[in-house]
Amino acid sequence: MGYQVRYGDPAASGCHVPDQEMIQELKPSQFHRVSRLFEGVRHHLPANAVLNRDFPGRVFVDDPDEPRVAVAWALTRWAYISGDAEASSFVEMLPDLMDRIIVPNSLELGQRWFELYCEDDPLWTTRIEFVLSRYHPERHYELLLVLDPWRFRRSAVLPLPPGVRVERVEIPIIPQQARHSLLIEKEYRTRTAFGFACLLNDSRVALCGSNGLATGREFMVDVETPDPRHRRKGYANVASHALVADSIRRGYVPLWEALEDNLASLRLARGLGFADQERYTVYRVEF
Repeated sequence: MGYQVRYGDPAASGCHVPDQEMIQELKPSQFHRVSRLFEGVRHHLPANAVLNRDFPGRVFVDDPDEPRVAVAWALTRWAYISGDAEASSFVEMLPDLMDRIIVPNSLELGQRWFELYCEDDPLWTTRIEFVLSRYHPERHYELLLVLDPWRFRRSAVLPLPPGVRVERVEIPIIPQQARHSLLIEKEYRTRTAFGFACLLNDSRVALCGSNGLATGREFMVDVETPDPRHRRKGYANVASHALVADSIRRGYVPLWEALEDNLASLRLARGLGFADQERYTVYRVEF
């Protein structure tokens, strides 16, 4: 018997399939039922942004009444799995979730990839790698860094070279190609987050801002210098310094996430006063 993904009330299905052989989707009004599964871990901020309805997403569980395992998927971004890795057959059902929902929905949103975050724990990693083996997932590790305001205040402020300035900007949280998808609720399609751009002769060369994954006073930071010719010149540092300074003034808490081997991003973050706090596993599937 193939596994099935069902939405909401188990009685909604026309045929009986044992609950232990199903992944079920929660309605938004039920998201609070899995909050405890994502507590106490800073890098679960995107999952909590979904659960708090601060970012569009979908939530899948083993049991809607007493969930032991859950996947919280921030649409256009990433998914997080948490709970008791041995509590149910939920992990073994992930291929069905991928086939029926993740892959077709991702393609509709203009994405040809999917990333699943989990704890760096063999209970999770060995099972996930086995069940997703036919997707040939690429495994990497990421670090979450948390700002130390005292260290930031002692960090060097680079002088602005001639022709360079910084300005505050609004950043759409949903990519252009996904804004008209019916998978994205209208309230999120035009929502923006704040950031700071570094401009050289009025041309944007670097950007640092919230990626929209935020809840409470905390938010995830994105930083980019798209043109390689403008890298290693301090432009990202200028934009990032402005963002952090503004966040401290307004009482916000930026969280910095980077690939473990992204030395440039880590060097920039640590230079601004961010300190390593969590390490975790990420599986990337491309299709």
